[in-house]
Amino acid sequence: MNEKDRSRLREHLDKVRLKGRGRGPAGRGPGPSKWIVEAALKRLDAEDYGVCIECGREIDLARLKDQPLSALCASCQQKIEDYLVSCG
Repeated sequence: MNEKDRSRLREHLDKVRLKGRGRGPAGRGPGPSKWIVEAALKRLDAEDYGVCIECGREIDLARLKDQPLSALCASCQQKIEDYLVSCG
C-alpha cells in the first residue's frame, strides 16, 4: 500500500472512529465498534494492515476495499464462521 492510500485510509478510519457507533454499510445495522476501528488504526501504524492476523498472509485487496476493517483473510474468516456454525 502506498503512502497516499495509507493516508486516505487513515483519514477514513479517523472519521469512522470520531462518529462513534453510526449506521453500518448502506444504513444497515450498527456501525463498527470503536475497538475495531482502533485495532485497524494500530495495524496501519505498525504496517501490519492488510495482513491476516490468523495466518499472516496478505488480505486480498478487493476484500480490503469492500471491508477496510477486515483483520482476517477470506479463508480464515470462513474457517471461523464454519466453526461457529458447527458449535451452534
